[in-house]
Amino acid sequence: MASPTRPDRSGASRPRLIASSVRRVSSGGLRHLAFAAIATAVTARAACQPWLLTSSGDAASAGALCLGLPALVLAGSLFAIALARSVGAGRALATDALSFAAVILLLGLVSFDAPGRDLVGVAFVLALAARALPGALLLLRTGGSAVLAFALALTVYAGLALWTTAAVAPYGDQVHFLIAADALAHGRVEATVDARIFRDLIGVDPSPDDLATHVVLTPVGPRLVQGYLVPLALVPGWIAAGRLGATLVVALAGAWAAAQTFLLLRETVADVRARSWSWLAAAFLAPVVALAPTVYPNVLGAAALVTAYRWLFTAPVRRPLLAGALCGATLFIT
Repeated sequence: MASPTRPDRSGASRPRLIASSVRRVSSGGLRHLAFAAIATAVTARAACQPWLLTSSGDAASAGALCLGLPALVLAGSLFAIALARSVGAGRALATDALSFAAVILLLGLVSFDAPGRDLVGVAFVLALAARALPGALLLLRTGGSAVLAFALALTVYAGLALWTTAAVAPYGDQVHFLIAADALAHGRVEATVDARIFRDLIGVDPSPDDLATHVVLTPVGPRLVQGYLVPLALVPGWIAAGRLGATLVVALAGAWAAAQTFLLLRETVADVRARSWSWLAAAFLAPVVALAPTVYPNVLGAAALVTAYRWLFTAPVRRPLLAGALCGATLFIT
Protein backbone atom coordinates (compact mmCIF):
# COMPACT_ATOMS: atom_id res chain seq x y z
CA MET A 1 0.00 0.00 0.00
CA ALA A 2 1.45 3.33 -1.00
CA SER A 3 2.17 5.70 1.80
CA PRO A 4 0.11 8.86 1.79
CA THR A 5 1.89 11.78 0.25
CA ARG A 6 2.76 14.62 2.55
CA PRO A 7 1.75 18.09 1.49
CA ASP A 8 4.58 20.19 0.17
CA ARG A 9 5.14 22.87 2.78
CA SER A 10 8.12 24.52 1.09
CA GLY A 11 5.90 26.95 -0.76
CA ALA A 12 4.16 27.92 2.44
CA SER A 13 7.39 28.32 4.38
CA ARG A 14 9.10 30.47 1.77
CA PRO A 15 7.04 33.62 2.54
CA ARG A 16 7.77 33.14 6.23
CA LEU A 17 11.51 32.94 5.54
CA ILE A 18 11.36 36.08 3.41
CA ALA A 19 9.36 37.90 6.06
CA SER A 20 11.85 36.81 8.73
CA SER A 21 14.76 38.09 6.63
CA VAL A 22 13.01 41.41 6.09
CA ARG A 23 12.40 41.74 9.82
CA ARG A 24 16.07 41.04 10.57
CA VAL A 25 17.20 43.61 8.01
CA SER A 26 14.67 46.13 9.28
CA SER A 27 15.65 45.64 12.92
CA GLY A 28 19.33 45.95 12.02
CA GLY A 29 18.65 49.11 10.05
CA LEU A 30 16.64 50.59 12.90
CA ARG A 31 19.41 49.84 15.38
CA HIS A 32 21.91 51.49 13.07
CA LEU A 33 19.69 54.53 12.59
CA ALA A 34 19.34 54.82 16.36
CA PHE A 35 23.11 54.60 16.72
CA ALA A 36 23.55 57.28 14.04
CA ALA A 37 21.17 59.63 15.83
CA ILE A 38 22.84 59.09 19.21
CA ALA A 39 26.35 59.42 17.77
CA THR A 40 25.44 62.65 15.99
CA ALA A 41 23.86 64.10 19.13
CA VAL A 42 26.84 63.12 21.29
CA THR A 43 29.27 64.63 18.80
CA ALA A 44 27.26 67.84 18.58
CA ARG A 45 27.26 68.08 22.36
CA ALA A 46 31.01 67.45 22.61
CA ALA A 47 32.10 69.54 19.62
CA CYS A 48 30.22 72.66 20.69
CA GLN A 49 31.71 72.97 24.17
CA PRO A 50 33.11 76.40 25.12
CA TRP A 51 36.57 74.97 25.86
CA LEU A 52 37.06 74.29 22.14
CA LEU A 53 37.37 78.03 21.64
CA THR A 54 40.51 77.90 23.77
CA SER A 55 41.82 74.73 22.13
CA SER A 56 41.38 75.93 18.56
CA GLY A 57 42.53 79.48 19.20
CA ASP A 58 39.75 81.39 17.45
CA ALA A 59 35.98 81.47 17.13
CA ALA A 60 35.92 80.58 13.41
CA SER A 61 37.82 77.32 13.92
CA ALA A 62 35.69 76.41 16.93
CA GLY A 63 32.58 77.08 14.86
CA ALA A 64 33.89 74.82 12.09
CA LEU A 65 34.34 72.00 14.59
CA CYS A 66 30.89 72.56 16.06
CA LEU A 67 29.22 72.48 12.65
CA GLY A 68 31.49 70.06 10.82
CA LEU A 69 32.04 67.15 13.18
CA PRO A 70 28.35 66.30 13.78
CA ALA A 71 27.70 66.54 10.04
CA LEU A 72 30.62 64.21 9.33
CA VAL A 73 29.43 61.71 11.93
CA LEU A 74 25.96 61.66 10.37
CA ALA A 75 27.36 61.30 6.84
CA GLY A 76 29.63 58.45 7.90
CA SER A 77 26.72 56.61 9.50
CA LEU A 78 24.66 56.95 6.33
CA PHE A 79 27.53 55.46 4.32
CA ALA A 80 27.80 52.62 6.85
CA ILE A 81 24.06 51.93 6.65
CA ALA A 82 24.42 51.63 2.88
CA LEU A 83 27.42 49.34 3.45
CA ALA A 84 25.21 46.95 5.43
CA ARG A 85 23.66 45.61 2.24
CA SER A 86 26.96 44.11 1.14
CA VAL A 87 28.72 43.18 4.39
CA GLY A 88 25.81 42.65 6.77
CA ALA A 89 24.25 44.85 9.41
CA GLY A 90 26.57 43.70 12.20
CA ARG A 91 29.82 44.41 10.39
CA ALA A 92 28.52 47.72 9.07
CA LEU A 93 27.53 48.84 12.56
CA ALA A 94 30.90 47.73 13.94
CA THR A 95 32.71 49.72 11.23
CA ASP A 96 30.59 52.75 12.01
CA ALA A 97 31.20 52.41 15.74
CA LEU A 98 34.98 52.16 15.31
CA SER A 99 34.97 55.18 13.02
CA PHE A 100 32.89 57.13 15.53
CA ALA A 101 35.22 56.10 18.36
CA ALA A 102 38.13 57.51 16.35
CA VAL A 103 36.33 60.86 16.09
CA ILE A 104 35.67 60.96 19.84
CA LEU A 105 39.29 60.05 20.54
CA LEU A 106 40.52 62.83 18.27
CA LEU A 107 38.12 65.26 19.91
CA GLY A 108 39.46 64.23 23.28
CA LEU A 109 43.05 64.78 22.16
CA VAL A 110 42.40 68.39 21.15
CA SER A 111 41.01 69.10 24.61
CA PHE A 112 44.46 68.86 26.17
CA ASP A 113 46.57 71.95 26.71
CA ALA A 114 45.16 74.22 23.95
CA PRO A 115 46.99 72.70 20.96
CA GLY A 116 46.16 75.60 18.64
CA ARG A 117 44.45 75.88 15.29
CA ASP A 118 47.01 73.92 13.24
CA LEU A 119 46.88 70.76 15.34
CA VAL A 120 43.12 71.05 15.69
CA GLY A 121 42.98 71.20 11.90
CA VAL A 122 45.01 67.99 11.66
CA ALA A 123 42.57 66.33 14.05
CA PHE A 124 39.62 67.59 11.99
CA VAL A 125 41.06 66.16 8.76
CA LEU A 126 41.78 62.82 10.46
CA ALA A 127 38.19 62.75 11.72
CA LEU A 128 37.01 63.48 8.19
CA ALA A 129 39.06 60.56 6.88
CA ALA A 130 37.66 58.27 9.58
CA ARG A 131 34.07 59.12 8.72
CA ALA A 132 34.67 58.77 4.98
CA LEU A 133 36.11 55.28 5.51
CA PRO A 134 32.73 53.43 5.43
CA GLY A 135 31.95 55.05 2.09
CA ALA A 136 35.35 54.05 0.70
CA LEU A 137 34.85 50.49 1.92
CA LEU A 138 31.43 50.40 0.31
CA LEU A 139 32.92 51.51 -3.00
CA LEU A 140 35.70 48.91 -2.84
CA ARG A 141 33.31 46.17 -1.78
CA THR A 142 30.57 46.72 -4.34
CA GLY A 143 32.17 48.70 -7.14
CA GLY A 144 30.00 51.64 -6.16
CA SER A 145 27.89 53.92 -8.28
CA ALA A 146 28.09 57.45 -9.56
CA VAL A 147 25.72 58.56 -6.78
CA LEU A 148 27.97 57.04 -4.11
CA ALA A 149 31.05 58.59 -5.72
CA PHE A 150 29.37 62.00 -5.78
CA ALA A 151 28.19 61.74 -2.16
CA LEU A 152 31.55 60.54 -0.86
CA ALA A 153 33.50 63.21 -2.72
CA LEU A 154 31.08 65.93 -1.65
CA THR A 155 31.37 64.86 1.99
CA VAL A 156 35.15 65.12 1.90
CA TYR A 157 35.35 68.30 -0.16
CA ALA A 158 32.62 70.09 1.81
CA GLY A 159 34.28 69.14 5.09
CA LEU A 160 37.61 70.49 3.86
CA ALA A 161 35.88 73.62 2.56
CA LEU A 162 34.37 74.24 5.98
CA TRP A 163 37.73 74.05 7.70
CA THR A 164 39.60 75.96 4.98
CA THR A 165 37.13 78.82 5.17
CA ALA A 166 37.60 79.03 8.93
CA ALA A 167 41.36 78.62 9.08
CA VAL A 168 42.93 79.93 5.85
CA ALA A 169 42.55 83.34 4.21
CA PRO A 170 41.63 83.38 0.49
CA TYR A 171 44.96 84.59 -0.83
CA GLY A 172 45.90 85.12 -4.46
CA ASP A 173 43.15 85.33 -7.04
CA GLN A 174 40.57 83.90 -4.65
CA VAL A 175 39.78 87.17 -2.93
CA HIS A 176 39.34 88.91 -6.29
CA PHE A 177 36.93 86.23 -7.52
CA LEU A 178 34.92 86.72 -4.33
CA ILE A 179 34.90 90.51 -4.70
CA ALA A 180 33.74 90.12 -8.31
CA ALA A 181 31.01 87.70 -7.18
CA ASP A 182 29.81 90.29 -4.67
CA ALA A 183 29.72 92.95 -7.39
CA LEU A 184 27.72 90.69 -9.70
CA ALA A 185 25.36 89.86 -6.85
CA HIS A 186 24.67 93.60 -6.58
CA GLY A 187 24.20 94.01 -10.33
CA ARG A 188 27.59 95.59 -11.10
CA VAL A 189 30.08 94.45 -13.72
CA GLU A 190 32.70 97.14 -13.11
CA ALA A 191 35.83 95.55 -11.70
CA THR A 192 37.00 97.04 -8.42
CA VAL A 193 39.06 95.97 -5.46
CA ASP A 194 36.58 96.53 -2.66
CA ALA A 195 38.76 97.52 0.28
CA ARG A 196 36.17 96.51 2.88
CA ILE A 197 35.68 92.98 1.56
CA PHE A 198 39.41 92.60 0.94
CA ARG A 199 40.17 93.61 4.52
CA ASP A 200 37.50 91.32 5.94
CA LEU A 201 38.79 88.32 3.99
CA ILE A 202 42.55 88.88 4.07
CA GLY A 203 43.06 91.03 7.15
CA VAL A 204 45.04 93.79 5.41
CA ASP A 205 44.27 96.58 2.96
CA PRO A 206 44.74 95.95 -0.77
CA SER A 207 47.92 97.19 -2.40
CA PRO A 208 48.29 98.99 -5.76
CA ASP A 209 49.53 95.71 -7.23
CA ASP A 210 46.15 94.11 -6.54
CA LEU A 211 44.47 96.66 -8.77
CA ALA A 212 47.17 96.49 -11.44
CA THR A 213 47.11 92.69 -11.75
CA HIS A 214 43.37 92.05 -11.55
CA VAL A 215 41.65 95.00 -13.23
CA VAL A 216 42.01 96.07 -16.86
CA LEU A 217 40.71 99.35 -18.26
CA THR A 218 38.50 98.96 -21.33
CA PRO A 219 36.48 101.46 -23.41
CA VAL A 220 33.37 100.44 -21.45
CA GLY A 221 35.01 100.69 -18.04
CA PRO A 222 37.21 98.62 -15.71
CA ARG A 223 36.82 94.88 -16.13
CA LEU A 224 38.15 91.80 -14.36
CA VAL A 225 41.28 90.34 -15.96
CA GLN A 226 40.26 86.74 -15.18
CA GLY A 227 36.83 87.08 -16.76
CA TYR A 228 33.41 86.69 -15.22
CA LEU A 229 32.47 83.03 -15.60
CA VAL A 230 33.96 81.92 -12.27
CA PRO A 231 32.51 84.85 -10.27
CA LEU A 232 29.14 84.22 -11.92
CA ALA A 233 29.25 80.57 -10.82
CA LEU A 234 30.10 81.68 -7.28
CA VAL A 235 27.24 84.18 -6.97
CA PRO A 236 24.57 81.77 -5.60
CA GLY A 237 26.91 80.49 -2.91
CA TRP A 238 28.14 83.97 -2.05
CA ILE A 239 24.59 85.24 -1.63
CA ALA A 240 23.63 82.24 0.50
CA ALA A 241 26.63 81.98 2.83
CA GLY A 242 29.41 84.37 1.85
CA ARG A 243 32.84 82.87 1.34
CA LEU A 244 31.78 79.47 2.71
CA GLY A 245 28.91 79.30 0.24
CA ALA A 246 31.17 80.23 -2.66
CA THR A 247 33.70 77.59 -1.61
CA LEU A 248 30.95 74.99 -1.38
CA VAL A 249 30.03 75.78 -4.99
CA VAL A 250 33.56 74.76 -6.00
CA ALA A 251 33.32 71.68 -3.76
CA LEU A 252 30.08 70.77 -5.53
CA ALA A 253 31.84 71.09 -8.89
CA GLY A 254 34.62 68.89 -7.54
CA ALA A 255 32.11 66.24 -6.51
CA TRP A 256 30.58 66.39 -9.99
CA ALA A 257 34.04 65.94 -11.51
CA ALA A 258 34.63 62.97 -9.20
CA ALA A 259 31.33 61.36 -10.25
CA GLN A 260 32.13 61.89 -13.92
CA THR A 261 35.58 60.40 -13.37
CA PHE A 262 33.94 57.38 -11.78
CA LEU A 263 31.70 56.94 -14.82
CA LEU A 264 34.66 57.37 -17.17
CA LEU A 265 36.58 54.64 -15.36
CA ARG A 266 33.56 52.35 -15.38
CA GLU A 267 33.24 52.84 -19.13
CA THR A 268 36.92 52.16 -19.84
CA VAL A 269 38.26 49.80 -17.13
CA ALA A 270 36.79 46.31 -16.75
CA ASP A 271 38.49 45.37 -13.47
CA VAL A 272 36.20 46.61 -10.69
CA ARG A 273 38.85 46.66 -7.98
CA ALA A 274 41.40 48.42 -10.16
CA ARG A 275 39.00 51.16 -11.18
CA SER A 276 37.78 51.60 -7.59
CA TRP A 277 41.32 52.15 -6.32
CA SER A 278 42.05 54.39 -9.30
CA TRP A 279 39.01 56.51 -8.54
CA LEU A 280 39.92 56.83 -4.85
CA ALA A 281 43.40 58.00 -5.84
CA ALA A 282 42.09 60.46 -8.41
CA ALA A 283 39.46 61.92 -6.09
CA PHE A 284 41.34 62.08 -2.79
CA LEU A 285 44.97 62.73 -3.66
CA ALA A 286 46.58 65.93 -4.90
CA PRO A 287 45.82 68.03 -6.82
CA VAL A 288 42.03 67.62 -6.70
CA VAL A 289 41.61 67.25 -2.95
CA ALA A 290 43.80 70.32 -2.40
CA LEU A 291 41.97 72.50 -4.91
CA ALA A 292 38.36 71.44 -4.25
CA PRO A 293 38.07 73.49 -1.02
CA THR A 294 39.43 76.68 -2.63
CA VAL A 295 38.00 79.40 -4.86
CA TYR A 296 40.25 78.70 -7.83
CA PRO A 297 38.97 77.80 -11.32
CA ASN A 298 40.93 74.53 -11.65
CA VAL A 299 38.20 72.26 -10.31
CA LEU A 300 35.52 73.97 -12.39
CA GLY A 301 37.66 73.38 -15.47
CA ALA A 302 38.24 69.74 -14.51
CA ALA A 303 34.50 69.18 -14.09
CA ALA A 304 33.85 70.66 -17.53
CA LEU A 305 36.61 68.73 -19.29
CA VAL A 306 35.95 65.27 -17.85
CA THR A 307 32.25 65.68 -18.62
CA ALA A 308 33.03 66.84 -22.16
CA TYR A 309 35.40 63.92 -22.71
CA ARG A 310 32.75 61.41 -21.67
CA TRP A 311 30.13 63.02 -23.87
CA LEU A 312 32.51 62.90 -26.81
CA PHE A 313 34.09 59.44 -26.50
CA THR A 314 32.85 57.02 -23.82
CA ALA A 315 29.31 57.80 -22.64
CA PRO A 316 26.52 55.50 -23.88
CA VAL A 317 24.80 58.56 -25.36
CA ARG A 318 27.16 61.01 -27.07
CA ARG A 319 26.46 64.73 -26.81
CA PRO A 320 29.02 66.44 -29.06
CA LEU A 321 27.34 69.85 -29.10
CA LEU A 322 27.15 70.07 -25.32
CA ALA A 323 30.70 68.74 -25.05
CA GLY A 324 31.91 71.43 -27.42
CA ALA A 325 30.11 74.09 -25.40
CA LEU A 326 31.79 72.88 -22.21
CA CYS A 327 35.21 72.86 -23.84
CA GLY A 328 34.61 76.36 -25.15
CA ALA A 329 33.52 77.55 -21.71
CA THR A 330 36.94 76.71 -20.30
CA LEU A 331 38.35 79.62 -22.34
CA PHE A 332 36.39 81.98 -20.10
CA ILE A 333 37.36 80.41 -16.77
CA THR A 334 40.72 82.20 -16.53
